[in-house]
Amino acid sequence: MEYKEERFSISYDAEDNGLSDHKISAKDLGNAILGMNELVSEVYKTMYNDSSEAVELKVTAPAKEGSFIVEFLMASATPEVVSALRYIGIATATTAIAGGSLFEIVKAIKNKKIINVRFDKAKKFAHIDLGDETIVTDMTLGQLATDKKVRAALDKVAHEPLKGKKGASFKVIDEKEVTQFSATNDEVLSLSQMPEGSLEEHITDIEFTTVTFTQINFDSSKGWKMKHQGEERKVEMLDKNFLTKVAERKQEFVKDDLFEVRLQSESIRRITSRTSKKYKILEVTGHFASKERRLV
Repeated sequence: MEYKEERFSISYDAEDNGLSDHKISAKDLGNAILGMNELVSEVYKTMYNDSSEAVELKVTAPAKEGSFIVEFLMASATPEVVSALRYIGIATATTAIAGGSLFEIVKAIKNKKIINVRFDKAKKFAHIDLGDETIVTDMTLGQLATDKKVRAALDKVAHEPLKGKKGASFKVIDEKEVTQFSATNDEVLSLSQMPEGSLEEHITDIEFTTVTFTQINFDSSKGWKMKHQGEERKVEMLDKNFLTKVAERKQEFVKDDLFEVRLQSESIRRITSRTSKKYKILEVTGHFASKERRLV
């Protein structure tokens, strides 16, 4: 089966002689082109759970007055690839999508930290919680706008080439030279990676507890392991006095000895993946051993 070709262009402009004279740094251009390929590929994979190389993207760069324009050609665009382009906002939409496009939703988020995203599968909507407001959009757009890989690729395409430039302007133009999306100045800044801490909940807890050490490092706070609540876990030893005593009395340290410690646990609960946890011993407060062997 033969499929049609899809053409679209990306326009970069700013108060910058290089862009208006059709010049852009090789690094910025290369990253933008790779970013566009990654963006379409990641959106396709997310929408269809397909890791195959279905995207065949080619580039021409015609010089047009007043800006630097990169023209893309999507060869053999399958209906699925066309749909992915439509969700991104780089193909003429045949039907409306709630929220418009990936470009529009990310622009509306305004580079704010995303607190949570809730999907209503029955109504096919996503609720993106930004703390001070909630954006309701198409469920697929919600998935794409909160996907780190998609946002990283979008950053390469739209934000990085114009980073730090005054009067920045970014446009997506279809093959009929109709502008499908535009962003200027601070709006361009919003087309970037998700802010640090998005979709994460940080929980810190400190407790007095008892542990045994199953692995020690006489020379560093790293490389320690403890047995705590029946589980062996990596732990960072932050008690410098205890580290000094251990280094001075290497021969007397018995790994199976029981210690009382002030233990800090740091949990990062990620909405889109499993929780990670780190442990740090702030202070060793007791050593259950004979008097002559006690380190604390």
